[in-house]
Amino acid sequence: DGPSTSRALDGRRFRDSPVRSLREHVRVPMESLSLPEDVKSQLERFEAAVASVETGLAPILALDRRELEAALTPLERAKVHVSMANAVSTLFSMYLKAVGLDPADHAVKRELERVALYRTKLDKAAAAERRAAGKTARSTVDAAAA
Repeated sequence: DGPSTSRALDGRRFRDSPVRSLREHVRVPMESLSLPEDVKSQLERFEAAVASVETGLAPILALDRRELEAALTPLERAKVHVSMANAVSTLFSMYLKAVGLDPADHAVKRELERVALYRTKLDKAAAAERRAAGKTARSTVDAAAA
């Protein structure tokens, strides 16, 4: 592992982008495949989805985890954790589909349901936080008017 291809996080080493590295090594031009057009279309949409996920995750993966968490409120940290759990579980679900397995018959389905439950809890907590902030702002305005 050279310094440009991996980095440390909490003492562990990992590749910056194993998905991108794998794709670069096994990239086959779509035109050279003798597949039905609908399958080629699905593969192209799958590649676009993976690229979109990589693009979306790149900024957060580039950050130092400790610095990121120190800068966030507990609610924001929880949102980041839930979003990352959702991203990983969704990627794994995509992988299962790609290898011909039904994610609905796999434990990843329960994980996605669990993540959805936590997202609902976070939404409720965020709404309560906004209501509390609104009450504080109104009481500050009322006090200033008095």
